[in-house]
Amino acid sequence: MPKQGYALEPQGIEPLFIDAFFLHFWENRRIFLHFWSSLWEVAVS
Repeated sequence: MPKQGYALEPQGIEPLFIDAFFLHFWENRRIFLHFWSSLWEVAVS
């Protein structure tokens, strides 16, 4: 029983970690694109 619980533990944690990582990356990407587009508007005008 403990071995089975230990085997299931990483499977429960890993998807949460991956989801959190991609959500964090996506948020940073959105902020970066917003910053880059505003910077581009200033450079063009």
